[in-house]
Amino acid sequence: MLEAISGNAAVHWFADRGSQILLTGQTVTCTGSPALSSAFVAVTNLSIFGLNGISFSGCGSVTGTRFIADYLSTFGGTDPNTFPGNPNGTYT
Repeated sequence: MLEAISGNAAVHWFADRGSQILLTGQTVTCTGSPALSSAFVAVTNLSIFGLNGISFSGCGSVTGTRFIADYLSTFGGTDPNTFPGNPNGTYT
């Protein structure tokens, strides 16, 4: 499966209120210089975000914080500092 990012947004992936986002075997391709005003990934209120076998292509020009996580949310073993963006994110 291929996912493409070509424009600006507040967040690319957002999990809230106990939800789960689990992705396997995708290639995420970025074109242009997408700007994320909040974060590439946000997980809040006991949510889980996990990646398995995901690769990022052309995403070195993405701007915005890599992640935001709060209220006991988790990245399920995924290192959130590998997400596109700058700077690294925050846990609150």
